[in-house]
Amino acid sequence: MLLFLSVLGPVYHGWKSVGVRTELDYGEGPLMWQVQNLWDPSEAYGSLQDGPLVTWNYPPAYLVAAWGVWKVQGDLLWSGRFLSYVSALGVEFLLAAIIYLSLPRRFGPPVRFCGAGTGLLFLCIEASFLWLPLMRVDWLGLLATYIGIFLFLSAGEKHWKAYLAFACFFVAAYTKQTFLSAPIACFLATLVFAPRRALRLGLLLAAAGGAVFWLGMVWTKGGFARHLILYNVHKFSVGRALSGVVTNLADVRLFLVPLGMLVLLMVFRLREARFGKTWGLWKARLRRSRLYLALTVEMIHWFLSFLLSFSYGKTGATINYFLESNAALCVVAGLAVGILLWEVKRMPRVTAMAALVLVIPLALAGQNLYVVVNSFVPGELVRLHQREQMEAYRQFTPQVANASKPVLSDDMVLLLGAGKQIVFEPATMCMMTEVGTWDLSGFARRMESGDFGLIIVSRPDVWDPRLLAAMHKAYELDGTSGRYQLYRPR
Repeated sequence: MLLFLSVLGPVYHGWKSVGVRTELDYGEGPLMWQVQNLWDPSEAYGSLQDGPLVTWNYPPAYLVAAWGVWKVQGDLLWSGRFLSYVSALGVEFLLAAIIYLSLPRRFGPPVRFCGAGTGLLFLCIEASFLWLPLMRVDWLGLLATYIGIFLFLSAGEKHWKAYLAFACFFVAAYTKQTFLSAPIACFLATLVFAPRRALRLGLLLAAAGGAVFWLGMVWTKGGFARHLILYNVHKFSVGRALSGVVTNLADVRLFLVPLGMLVLLMVFRLREARFGKTWGLWKARLRRSRLYLALTVEMIHWFLSFLLSFSYGKTGATINYFLESNAALCVVAGLAVGILLWEVKRMPRVTAMAALVLVIPLALAGQNLYVVVNSFVPGELVRLHQREQMEAYRQFTPQVANASKPVLSDDMVLLLGAGKQIVFEPATMCMMTEVGTWDLSGFARRMESGDFGLIIVSRPDVWDPRLLAAMHKAYELDGTSGRYQLYRPR
């Protein structure tokens, strides 16, 4: 029952959020605009000197998928969120399926179901819960990643599945360019027992990726690389990276317990074995045992994605940087729970360690119970924020729609909902100013000249102080609704 409630809470929360008509995350507005302009060669990955000041931070796979759903359903924001929602549910199901199918049948259904239940807890982790179901690229990329891992682990002698798995990894990388840990993990595992096949898989993935990158460069006249690489360089803080990683580790701390116990068990089993014998045994089992292969691949996957999560130190990064490492950790923890429960099942008597193992599934299911409760009964602050945001949209949308000149706002969902185009995305452009890849002086002069019909500020922290100073010179406050402030030319 506890597992059922833990799974139902995020599912309910996500579905309830899909139809919200206001912005749930800052990044949703720019992605909506990018989907609308995806097939316009003058806009897609275009020059910041000639076009709107909006950076295209990601490759186009999610944009293409969201465009397709939008053309069928008709509501772009709903379509983008629904795509993320379905993808997130797919990831959770795949985590559970990988764990269940990787645990040997001799373990028995109860043990296998307990292990698989750990995968179902992925959406209860705070980072997953808060990111569900935002219109962002991560969930689709993670879904493609885990479809690939599922196919790779189930391939056996059906080698075509491994090639199909790497095709999925290609899609994942062209959804978000940092989804590289899984193909590297599968490549390294294959390199141990089938080196030639590993090289073929790696070369095919690299060739396909390079070919599509070249086509993107030709289509955008070099803008593909500028947007994905140059414009993505932001300031980095080691302190911020460590703070974010430690906070996330604290949230997933109980998932580390079965992993730690499994490592200790392996150390005790191998401490007297010779290295050569151990390596040969592991290599043979990697070829024959789905459990060993899954554990090896996902341990490497978790380690690599954990290292990548330190890029949280980049200015503008947020909790989505931990989604992949947390998903891999769920799989490893689920496999560890299954193995430990099997070991307990074989014990002639229950020891203190065995009792601890038996408590682990219950502790995992209950660790984020507050997340489940909040999903059904939002706090007063959350409800107040929602009411204020809806009132701001009600007041300001008609004024934005009737403005004769372009409108600036850090809530770009509001702009697009009023039928306006985005001409400036403040957060990323100001972060580019910090590292010297964009000069804001020309844009500040445009603000001082009153080039914009309205300016709506709801997050002063994402604006460069110099732009706010230029705004106050030429614009005056004309309306306030909650945290939203509307300015008109003086």
